[in-house]
Amino acid sequence: MQKIISYHPNKSTGIGGIETLIRSLQFVSISLNNTFFEYYNDIANDKKEHFHENADVIYKKIKIPHFADGQLREVIKGLLFAFKLKGDRSKGSGFVFIYHPIYLLFLFRFFLSEKKLIVVQSNRLDYLFSSRLAKLAFKLNGKNIGKFCVYTSFDRDKLEKSYNFNKEKIQVIPRGCKLESKGSVALYSKKLVTIARIYEHQKNFDKMIEVMKRIDSNYTLDIYGSGADEEVSSLKSKIANINNINYLGPTNNVAETLSSYSVFLMTSHYEGFGQTLIEARSQGLPLVVFNNFEAATWLIKQGENGFLINNNDVGDCVNKIEALTTDQATFNVYSNNCLKMADETDNEKVEKQWGKLLSE
Repeated sequence: MQKIISYHPNKSTGIGGIETLIRSLQFVSISLNNTFFEYYNDIANDKKEHFHENADVIYKKIKIPHFADGQLREVIKGLLFAFKLKGDRSKGSGFVFIYHPIYLLFLFRFFLSEKKLIVVQSNRLDYLFSSRLAKLAFKLNGKNIGKFCVYTSFDRDKLEKSYNFNKEKIQVIPRGCKLESKGSVALYSKKLVTIARIYEHQKNFDKMIEVMKRIDSNYTLDIYGSGADEEVSSLKSKIANINNINYLGPTNNVAETLSSYSVFLMTSHYEGFGQTLIEARSQGLPLVVFNNFEAATWLIKQGENGFLINNNDVGDCVNKIEALTTDQATFNVYSNNCLKMADETDNEKVEKQWGKLLSE
């Protein structure tokens, strides 16, 4: 039996890609008779507890002072976690999982004791290393990393070459899709969908709105997701007078929701992996995605299961959506390819990879 420790600011009972991953790590760890400790600060303001706590997980909330903000907040988070880890005296073998390099700043070897430190990619690598503090933390304590888990071979190559990280310590493990793959092609129509956190800075809904203004009015787009009140209000205001776009709030049944649509659209400025993309792919929805993160090239095979849009080109995005939906025979080819490629992120296979890592 080992002690598995995970730290992420947001509790895993919320919706989100990392929250989903942590829940998978809990399942794998407990199935191997390990004890799982989840350290967190809070539930983000724009997220709610959509899942029940796991009865076999030990949850430990670390309170953050209200005055802390910006970079200071991140420093305090990392410092409090490090000292909480040391103070809890969690002796014995095991693993410590973190999801951002900035928290390396305080995780010296004596804090880790006998545990192996695992850093898990949570976003596009250049975004993770965008701050001076993250770069400093990586420089000072990168040597303490046992494994740096990335999503794709493209991320692995970038981590090795651009950030001079030892390739022997890099492990590629994609995200797992919890949806069972659909047995038949998706519905053929001109109904588009996106499922995303409502957060303009990342998700770039403005470009999505431009696409829908320029495409034929027979096409519709439904947006699902939750976010901070001001973000949701802003989005609603922007689409108020646009007849072919609707905001429908969060969905609690992704597979059922996706079954009503034909094409999944993503216009994000950046992503780590794109959990919703593998979910859409598993349901046979061709993907039209702005090519703004490494994993996009791994998930979307150009002209096979969808299209990558370079340079945020709205006109090209419109053309590619229309190309997918010109006739049902063409659409069915793309949809079938999505279903075939979904095997790459089969959840059972991915969980076996995490299980192998935890058994080392």
